[in-house]
Amino acid sequence: MMMLYGLNDLLSLNLPGRQFDFAKLPTIGRDVEDGDKWLIPLATGLTLNETLAYCRTIFPIESDWGDDLDGSFQDNDRSPLAGQYSVEVFANIEADENFAGMSYDRIIASTISGITLLERLMLGAIIYRVFGQHLDIDTMTLCTGSRAIRGDDTIPAVHFGVDPEFPQMSPCVHIDHFSRGAAFNYLRTREVRVV
Repeated sequence: MMMLYGLNDLLSLNLPGRQFDFAKLPTIGRDVEDGDKWLIPLATGLTLNETLAYCRTIFPIESDWGDDLDGSFQDNDRSPLAGQYSVEVFANIEADENFAGMSYDRIIASTISGITLLERLMLGAIIYRVFGQHLDIDTMTLCTGSRAIRGDDTIPAVHFGVDPEFPQMSPCVHIDHFSRGAAFNYLRTREVRVV
């Protein structure tokens, strides 16, 4: 069953960052239909560190990158630092199936516009606050719209579950990393469209 949310849901969330001008958004909260989309609003000046802190107030989250995501990810396809924007993604709990087994390099070569780490974290927070559900339980979203600056060509990925390296830990949201050439069926991007 597809889950959608509307403007009233977004207004009630007290999302992180500065005030977002919802009057500039397209109409959302349509009837449920195949192919419906989720809208992700990003307020002017919103940072990764603010969003990470916000996420930690509503669910446990671990990061392979530490707490300074802004320092690690300064190369993003889109950023709200200069002004607000919004993107839409397909309304799927799991990352887009049609990108299964595609590496970052292959996705970029095909000119697909992939989700950034900031957009994925914000989407995860919205879906959890509105529906009480985590994203990417069986898959990982490869955030092809963001690249690490630490010089090792790694790309962030986000999922919910138990870290296989630490099975004794409780399930939580993980911000992991993969090489640009990594290609697995469970590792997929989410295609975005700026609206």
